[in-house]
Amino acid sequence: YADWLGWGRFWYDHLADHMRWRYQAIKAADPDRFVMSHSGAVPPFLPRPNAFIHNWKLAEPVDLWGTSYAPKYHNWDLCTCAGTIEATRSAARGKRFWISEMSGGSTYVSGFSKSPLPRPKDYRAWNWISAVCGATATIHWCYLEESTGPEATNFGLIRANGKMTVRAAAAAEVASTLRKYA
Repeated sequence: YADWLGWGRFWYDHLADHMRWRYQAIKAADPDRFVMSHSGAVPPFLPRPNAFIHNWKLAEPVDLWGTSYAPKYHNWDLCTCAGTIEATRSAARGKRFWISEMSGGSTYVSGFSKSPLPRPKDYRAWNWISAVCGATATIHWCYLEESTGPEATNFGLIRANGKMTVRAAAAAEVASTLRKYA
């Protein structure tokens, strides 16, 4: 295990150096725009120790930090949802943070097995928890359902034929209220 832990420490530092290099390259080309990034794993809430994701180190150089957010895929309860957002806020260390890739629907988990389809009340709860925890923005992944891959046919907030889903209506309702009172 010592070799594995040594590799993990190297990987943390390498990813952080790479993020810093990318930030500097973007700022050199366009110093007037903010640079944002996000993580697909938020330890300790995702059981992925082998992913070697260190959000605090990765968030350090960027202007805005975020997280992917798929509660139904990971079978999170509301406490875990809030904890994930709080860990993201903590990693941002006082900078603005956001929810990137709030899942737009269900996805294939393994073979033909799908994660549960989020309900309108799930979107209301997830968006309100995000706002209460101080998230600057939420991006729903994705707007239009995808036609191929594990996120096909059910992942978008808008159907391929352009029809709005009840999930999209719930997300829009929260967004409208937040804009009205922000």
